[in-house]
Order: sequence, then C-alpha cells, then structure tokens
Amino acid sequence: MEDNLAYESNGTPAPLTAGKIVLLNEKPVWPEGFEPLSSTEVVDYIVNHVGARPKERDAVDERIIQDFLNRKGKIIDGQKEVGGYPNYATTYRKLVVPDRGIESWLARFAGDLE
Repeated sequence: MEDNLAYESNGTPAPLTAGKIVLLNEKPVWPEGFEPLSSTEVVDYIVNHVGARPKERDAVDERIIQDFLNRKGKIIDGQKEVGGYPNYATTYRKLVVPDRGIESWLARFAGDLE
C-alpha cells in the first residue's frame, strides 16, 4: 500500500482496502533490483510509453490517452461505442534477424519503436 493512490470517479480519494489489514514487516514478493515508480511519476510514464508504437500513435491511441488524462475512460461494450476499428493500409517489410548479438539488436529494434 506504500505510495498507492485511489480515487472515485468524481475525483475524491477512495479507500485502498476494505476490512481488516495485516501490515507485513517485509514485502512478500520483491524482485531483486526492482525500482517502482513513485505515484507522482506514473501519469507521465504512462503518457510517454503506452501503446505498441509510442512514436507513431494514431487517433485511437490519442483518444485513449486523452480519456486517461481527463479521467473519462471507461470499459466499453464494443468497438462501435468508440467509432469502430480503424482502417489501416497493410505494411510489409523483411525482418532480418542477425546470427549473433540478438539481445543488442532487439534493444535497438525496440528503441526505434518507443
């Protein structure tokens, strides 16, 4: 519960739990070297990193991000509620995977998309 925030849909603070709480002396699961973002950093991180291609966001991505920032997002019953599926032209390109240095190649490849 450390540094967690919760809000009702109207923006007022919401309880983080219900019922009896047992505080632990140590975190039960914590991967070595894991550094969580502080609650003050989360919104900026999400806005800058979400989506399959943050560098090439489309109108759907932008709508979702704006809904998130404006706290207007909701669970939808179908794509028709938000304008349907977008029509995109098919894109083809040859993928050449190197025989060596795959880890660094993947890091560069991911960096091009993010």
